[in-house]
Amino acid sequence: IDITTYTNGDAKWYFDPVTVVPGAKYTVGDKYKATVSSEILARYTLVNGTFVYQFLATLPATAGTWNTFSQSVTIPASTTAMTLFHVLPRIGTLSVDDANVLGTTTPPTDTTKPTVSITSPLSSTTASGTISVQATATDNVGVAGVTLLIDGIVVGSQDTTAPFTFSWDTTSVNNATHTISARAVDAAGNTQDATAVTVIVNNSITLPSNNLVLNPALEIAGTAGNPQNWNRGGWGTNNRIFTYPVAGITGNAAQIDITTYTNGDAKWYFDPVFVNPGETYTFNYSYKSSTTTNITLRYTNIDGTFTYLGISNPGAVANWTNASFTFVPPTGVTAVSVMHIINKIGTLAIDNYSLVSGNTNTFSKGKVSLSFDDGWLEHNTVARPILDAAGIKGTFYIISNEMAGAIPTERVSNSSLETVTAGGDPQNWNRGGWGTNDRIYTYPVAGTSGNAVQVAITTYTNGDAKWYGNDVAVATSTKYVVGDSYKSNVPTEVLARFTLSDGTFFYQFLSQLPSTANVWSTFSQTITTPVNAVSLTLFHVLPSVGVLAIDNVSVKPIQVFATTAQVQELASSGHEIGAHSRTHPSLITLNTSGKTSEISGSRQDLLNAGFAPVSTFAYPYGDYDASVQTITANAGFTLARSVVRGYNDSTTDHFALKIQQVSRDRTMAEMKGWIDQAALDHTWLIFMFHQISDDPTNTTPLGISPADFQTLVSYLQTANVDKITVAEGASLLQ
Repeated sequence: IDITTYTNGDAKWYFDPVTVVPGAKYTVGDKYKATVSSEILARYTLVNGTFVYQFLATLPATAGTWNTFSQSVTIPASTTAMTLFHVLPRIGTLSVDDANVLGTTTPPTDTTKPTVSITSPLSSTTASGTISVQATATDNVGVAGVTLLIDGIVVGSQDTTAPFTFSWDTTSVNNATHTISARAVDAAGNTQDATAVTVIVNNSITLPSNNLVLNPALEIAGTAGNPQNWNRGGWGTNNRIFTYPVAGITGNAAQIDITTYTNGDAKWYFDPVFVNPGETYTFNYSYKSSTTTNITLRYTNIDGTFTYLGISNPGAVANWTNASFTFVPPTGVTAVSVMHIINKIGTLAIDNYSLVSGNTNTFSKGKVSLSFDDGWLEHNTVARPILDAAGIKGTFYIISNEMAGAIPTERVSNSSLETVTAGGDPQNWNRGGWGTNDRIYTYPVAGTSGNAVQVAITTYTNGDAKWYGNDVAVATSTKYVVGDSYKSNVPTEVLARFTLSDGTFFYQFLSQLPSTANVWSTFSQTITTPVNAVSLTLFHVLPSVGVLAIDNVSVKPIQVFATTAQVQELASSGHEIGAHSRTHPSLITLNTSGKTSEISGSRQDLLNAGFAPVSTFAYPYGDYDASVQTITANAGFTLARSVVRGYNDSTTDHFALKIQQVSRDRTMAEMKGWIDQAALDHTWLIFMFHQISDDPTNTTPLGISPADFQTLVSYLQTANVDKITVAEGASLLQ
């Protein structure tokens, strides 16, 4: 390469990027000869297609002889490939040869299999229509994806983002017992299948998806002439005949005939199912009989004994008839079965049993609430205008400390260089440089206003000179805006030096800046900190003979949370403001004092900021236990929201409200379906939103685009449901 005239920039030959392994060490280098100093950088290609540059060295002129450059580098996380830039940054000649990238060590071979389990549905659940299947998976390095298996066969596509959720259309298989499993795979290709759960598919009838009764429509045959998960019973002196199957409402039913009778009875009953004492349950059933029959609950007590409770005595009906009743299991009960008894000469047939928690159709109309977690900036700037235009009020759960600190604060101490130490240098600032050059540091010099620092190089062979501030703490994988004011009479360079958690440094080349002809100019750039970064400082370096002055050096995080004033705009528009803790910890990991500070303290923070009332709370991460619920109630909240999936009815615990979570992998049809289900069942649906953004660098799955949010809100406008805030739902609950 020859550069014959020069104002700024550089020139280079570089080879096509080569594949590398994140975390591995490589030796990189080349042979070169140059009439002037040159520079070496590594350019890393990341998985998202962007580049990260690592400055390696400034190399001196070689006086016409070939020299060798060699250096060890550790490949950053998320890197797929790299190349070397051996650059000529000034007038002169540079020749390169024998470039190399040699692997010296690789990360240890990952042979640990991931762990995976099915969390929903539970084993032996009866399923019909399209159901949601959920799995959890962990790995010592990371889970690459999870796939759904039905009867050992992969169904659908891989889910690469937790929570791992699949929709399975049960009508694609026959009415029978089927197995559901999930297969997790990590980046190294290790796979593990979850222990399979069994489900009883029955699409002959429409029964609730939360039905506790196994094989409720008696479609699946078991052993000894019984339907699976069902039992025949009887006592006394009578001639009882059990018949299965017989024709049911649709498909199969079960029948009993008593042909002679002295005493006793006969009955069909399903396997006992677990129930919670004090909780309301609704039982629905279909039957026809030639005589009066009896309905009796058989409770299984905690000590294994049984308690019997007569409920009703249905009369004779010639045609299939539906009936229902509610009951509340008493203290000490762990399970229940329902016995439909015939105790005289006659015939009884049964079909379509349903046992669900809660009272069905408690509300006269379905309800929908839109709740928003964390207090993100776009909740005010994006969601609020859409909601206001639709006339719908939302509930916004605020992390009070994030709201209080939402305005980005300057991280660089003495950023304008006005404070002086006893030694005469600006406080919290350092002189730096390397190589063969004569460098002169001057402080103070006239800045943009007040003081600045200056560095000059009068003779130069190689290296650089710079002023730089003390490291400032940063969060990993987080966006910051960095920059300064500067003036120079030659080109200069800006790098970020990151200190990693293991104490090593990582240098990221940011920009080469042209001469400003000694007029103050501004440099500003948005960067994302590397994984494992704990602090950074800026190096604005002078790499040649010349003069550079800098002032107003800045490192600020990008604002992501709404300020108090911006949250007030939400409240002023009529939206509910709720609490989401002070710092968003997992509450169940804290002691009583810590729980109280986070829960009660966050409510008090919001009240002190002028928000009232603050009556509902959202548990961070959805984590709660009995002590968290008690502290939440004692803090003055009337309701608290979990992240347990489902719909709410009048029996839902005030401090364990259920939700449906919006994420980028949810389809619009699925989210609209949640609204339709609430309208159909007359239940209360609470949506949970996080970010509402099109930002391509926002990789969290817990988000939705503004366009999709608008579509969902527009659909909700037309739905036959009441649109309420979470606080307004308090009047719905028992």
